[in-house]
Amino acid sequence: MESKSLTKIKILSKNIIKSFPTSNHVNDVDHPKIYKLSFFDQIALQMHVPCVLFYPIKYSTFPIHEQLEQSLSKLLTHVYPASGRFASDGQSINCHDEGVLYIKAKVDSQFCDFLKDAQKDIDLALNFFPKIDRSVSNLSITPLVVVQVTEFACGMGLALSVSAEHAVIDGFTALKFIYEWSKVSKMGINIHSDKINCFTFDDFGTIFPPTSDNHLLKRVKPPKDDHYHDLPEMVARRFVINQSVISKLRENVGVVYFRPSRVELAIAFLWKALINVYRRKNNGRLRPCLLSVPVNLRGKVDSPRYENSFGNFALEVPIKFIPGETGMELQEILLLIKDVIQKTNESFVKSSDDIYSLASKFHEEIQEWEENEQVDLCMASSLCRFPINEADFGWGKPCLLSFGLRRSDMFWLYDTQCGTEIIVQADLKKDYMDMFECDNDALTKINILSKDIIRSFPTSNHDNHVDHPKNYKLSFFDQSALQMHVRCVLFYPIKYSTFPKISIIHEQLEQSLSKILTHAYRASGRFASDGQSINCHDEVQVTEFTCGTGLALSMSTEHAVIDGFTALKFIYEWSKVSKMGINIHSDKINCFTFDDFCTIFPPTSDNDLLKRVKPPRDDHYHDFAQMVVRRFVINQSVISKLRKNVGVIYFKPSRVELVIAFLWRTLINISQRKNNGRLRPCLLSVPVNLCGKIDFPKYENSFGNFALEVPVKFISGETGMELQDILLLIKDVIQKNQCIICEIK
Repeated sequence: MESKSLTKIKILSKNIIKSFPTSNHVNDVDHPKIYKLSFFDQIALQMHVPCVLFYPIKYSTFPIHEQLEQSLSKLLTHVYPASGRFASDGQSINCHDEGVLYIKAKVDSQFCDFLKDAQKDIDLALNFFPKIDRSVSNLSITPLVVVQVTEFACGMGLALSVSAEHAVIDGFTALKFIYEWSKVSKMGINIHSDKINCFTFDDFGTIFPPTSDNHLLKRVKPPKDDHYHDLPEMVARRFVINQSVISKLRENVGVVYFRPSRVELAIAFLWKALINVYRRKNNGRLRPCLLSVPVNLRGKVDSPRYENSFGNFALEVPIKFIPGETGMELQEILLLIKDVIQKTNESFVKSSDDIYSLASKFHEEIQEWEENEQVDLCMASSLCRFPINEADFGWGKPCLLSFGLRRSDMFWLYDTQCGTEIIVQADLKKDYMDMFECDNDALTKINILSKDIIRSFPTSNHDNHVDHPKNYKLSFFDQSALQMHVRCVLFYPIKYSTFPKISIIHEQLEQSLSKILTHAYRASGRFASDGQSINCHDEVQVTEFTCGTGLALSMSTEHAVIDGFTALKFIYEWSKVSKMGINIHSDKINCFTFDDFCTIFPPTSDNDLLKRVKPPRDDHYHDFAQMVVRRFVINQSVISKLRKNVGVIYFKPSRVELVIAFLWRTLINISQRKNNGRLRPCLLSVPVNLCGKIDFPKYENSFGNFALEVPVKFISGETGMELQDILLLIKDVIQKNQCIICEIK
């Protein structure tokens, strides 16, 4: 949960917000002074559950805190139990308007940088949850609702976190509380207005009285440590299940007796993936698995008065996967979920006794399974259709949400802004998450819409053939390059509304690619049968991937023909043609020269020399699970520190030289630790582009491979481990090779 973009959050103040006075003289409103807790409140887990909403905002426009505090005060006039405290008996709330804790905080960070990091690591949001001392001795003075509003120093963003006591406030109540608060804030609603469509305070304490069965209440006791920030073994990730994936899941399920909802499909899909993870953790053995699904009773119980009930009014439904009884196909998992939920829904009748009995039964079953160490446990909570994305306090809708405590394996499902896709926040144990992310079934698949062959642009209406050689012979540099496709992908934020149709984007890309192929004809060819030349007969395959608000443009090139310089220049020239609509005859296409490298640097027949460039047996790069990738940013401050660390030497190292030395030294240290402290020789290969280095202008834009792979050898005892030593070793080898290169005519 560390981020270079996020500094420590500073608490500026803590205030108690009480209900808005109904007159100039009195702050008391006409409501009961005792709110009795029900059986549903009693069996809810006793802990604060937080959520945080992030808003892009300009502070210069709004008096933020004044607006939030005043609107919260108005709302509390209608939601009086939220402003109360636990009574000494623990079975009721004293409603004497003791207030909600409102915390002002500030973080010395850039909002845009934080959002970028949080998209990759949603656990960063935990830093914005208020820390609450919820010890048993303090329950009578601990606020039931705590709000923390954190401003970003850049003035462009705000984090609004609400933490509510689950033993009084369930998910529906908490989210509706936030939504109604946002309405009052945005619209400046009067406290007497009927636009505050708030809660009903039903006498659930009488209808569903608390139980005295201590065994039944054992599982809801508060955890010994409520500092949820200290659970590093739990991590969260966000996934988007879009319409394409839902369609695939529906197709995968096949024909069933009902049309599954997108939430049912998503939960079945996620649970199946997690059961697979549990199986891998248990050496391939399937164990029983309990999925708990909270079902909101509002609107399901046949009484309109319950539709906006305050407090806990939900059933935690246990769905039991038992190996041998239920198969592992998606359809079977889905039918199991549907069967249990449907039977539960059919049990909702007018009699409160039936609901009470069902809730008690489910609670006991969950408790029994939780006590069994041979059972895997998880939960899925759907917040879809809840208006949390509509919580606009007057400065727009939230751009990022995060929920929960990271205490158990759990899936939170909620809508995207457009409402057609589902965001999943998965809270899992770290080692489970690593496997979950690697599970092919748990990752969103890319939908291939079409595959087309793009050929070079016709130079006339009648002729598609351009004036270029039909055979391109490979050089020694091509021959000594690794024989494999090398990929790169560029991600673009894009608004398709700029274009009449999505197809226009593809048309633009295809036409500009066709134009560039007229100039870079060798990229459109195929290997000849001899393997030492390219037949330039004008064929290439390009696959593009798109989504609603962005585009991923991926290009894969054969390294035995196209080196890094050629590939990147190809993409850049393509982008120019696409953006500017350049004519194929224009001199603005500053493309390649096609030098006769096969004559200047002819291929070799030395098989020993060519042994290392053969293609690997398995070129399916997706299957290298042992390899991982991370991205780091080395900023100017770090470069300055590295330069200072190196000290005075005979040259001023470039930032690239400093970074390579720093990274290589770090990797050598890791290798030493892996080898029980023993330093081993280490080879660093550094490709050096020869374009522009050889004293011949025609080579500056050469197509194909024209680079030296320079070996830099670290040998323990010959080179020290100081950063300066590593840097000088790299510089010495590269410089000697450049001297040789300069002599080439």
